[in-house]
Amino acid sequence: MMNIQEIEDKHLAGLYPKRDVALTRGKGLVAIDEQGEEYIDCMMGYGTVILGHSHNEFTVALSLQLNNIIGVHSSFYSDARANLLETLHSILPEELTRTYLCNSGTEAIEAALKFARLSTNKPGVISTKRAYHGRTMGALSVNGTPKYRKPFEPLLEPNAQVIFNDIEDLKNAYTEEMGAVILEPIQGEGGVVPATKEYLQSVRNFCNETGMVLIFDEVQTGFRTGDWLASTVYDVVPDILCLAKALGNGFPIGATVIQEQYAEHIPKGSHGTTFGSNPLACVAANATLLHIKENNLHDNALAMGSYLYDGLSAIDSSIIREVRGVGLMLAIELKKKSGLYAQRLQREQHLIAMPTGTVLRLLPPLTITQDEADEIIRRVEVVLTS
Repeated sequence: MMNIQEIEDKHLAGLYPKRDVALTRGKGLVAIDEQGEEYIDCMMGYGTVILGHSHNEFTVALSLQLNNIIGVHSSFYSDARANLLETLHSILPEELTRTYLCNSGTEAIEAALKFARLSTNKPGVISTKRAYHGRTMGALSVNGTPKYRKPFEPLLEPNAQVIFNDIEDLKNAYTEEMGAVILEPIQGEGGVVPATKEYLQSVRNFCNETGMVLIFDEVQTGFRTGDWLASTVYDVVPDILCLAKALGNGFPIGATVIQEQYAEHIPKGSHGTTFGSNPLACVAANATLLHIKENNLHDNALAMGSYLYDGLSAIDSSIIREVRGVGLMLAIELKKKSGLYAQRLQREQHLIAMPTGTVLRLLPPLTITQDEADEIIRRVEVVLTS
């Protein structure tokens, strides 16, 4: 009889480089493999499981909904959907009044690109180098990572890739065909690189001057950086906001939230999804947001993020170039490729991190404790100083 890994290797399409571990359960910060071995999980499903594995209140909320109704299309009204929308709009900037619910981050981006084009009648989009917005064809067209783009070119045109945090480069890329700008307030896969406040405010002003729609991709940064949105600290409100990942604590859901003036340009039937906004996903997202709000987890994200940043920065290692972080979105930039060190962390220290180029990313849940943070620092130090 084949084991878990053999079955997957036989039948999956093989799109993902596999780690040699089969994770079967978890609790809080800990993920557990089929042999019962425990790992500190600083990957958390690429940052989706923001409350930690097997969170009690979250699990109970989903279990109750399973006994009610699961599949309700958006052409019908739903109490679960209404509850989520009420919660979501109570925490977002008041200018963002309308929401389209879908199943993932890349779907949220696709919707944003379509909504922007409907609003401006202009096909062009300005995005930034090293950005990551997803891998469907529209999202890929504004993706700033060549290894994802090149196999599928030509993509949607006209698009321009500009240098992140360089407002003059963005202005020079503008033409009359450009209808939108899409940005991550903090580049995630690009290495946890924050935008400057001056840059985002300048982009906002330039969009106001030119009539371009400003799209913020907060798929990874949403709810993780010490506030509901990373962009909150910049005092900049986008025209369109994209959310996903942590929104459902690991359950698939995405959201594209728009200002009222753009909703007028989106006719019924111009976009849609079968599974999007189903009651189970809505309950997952609502339970996640309410738990964050009621337990002041943003405060813990700031406190533990600062604690981890200080502890990681204090590691005396010749291969560490820089430590960066905003809330519980942290990165250790190395002077070498990070893949080998991610492998060693997993194999030798049972800590799961995310390698990207020369960067190790750490995305622990908002529920992390100081003792757990100390253990992360200790295990990272062992590998990066040996």
